[in-house]
Amino acid sequence: IVADSGIYGESLAKSFERKARELNIKIKGKWTFEREDTRLGENLSQITAQLRSMDDPGMIFCATYPSEGVKILTGLKYPATPYAVIGPDSFTTALFIENLNQYLNERTAPGYYSDGVHAVSFFMADISKQKALQFREEYRSRYKEEPSWVAAAYYDAMQIAARAIENAEIEGEDIKKNRRELRDALVKFN
Repeated sequence: IVADSGIYGESLAKSFERKARELNIKIKGKWTFEREDTRLGENLSQITAQLRSMDDPGMIFCATYPSEGVKILTGLKYPATPYAVIGPDSFTTALFIENLNQYLNERTAPGYYSDGVHAVSFFMADISKQKALQFREEYRSRYKEEPSWVAAAYYDAMQIAARAIENAEIEGEDIKKNRRELRDALVKFN
């Protein structure tokens, strides 16, 4: 685990460690750094050097923001080094791609640094079904930008709420009864 020592990285690392324990996955090491440290570049270089010196570091989980994640990836890469990396949602952002594309090797051979990187994403419009594609097009038309995962999550939540209201077949003015019927309709979803 390579983690930013701030709230974001620490939270991700703790969650990862907890789940790894539940699944009996051995964590070989954990390295942390501070984003605001004036020696950030040196610290990241030391971390990647230690990872490169290991016989088999296994899967590397980066609990970092995009810019530090890119520095770690580029520090790990040298010929014949197929490191497997797991990144958080920050690795699915445009900023991550922009930071990667600052490196000539990534621009001339896309995937040079990013091959072998697996990242978590809440919403991937390019592989979504028809309703999600329709949402994306309507969002882009209205707001002149790509929808974020937050917008997609709200869209999903509203779709579920609307379907639950339909399924609850709410009648009358009894709010308590209506809420109970709505809750029951939500519980029936799989």
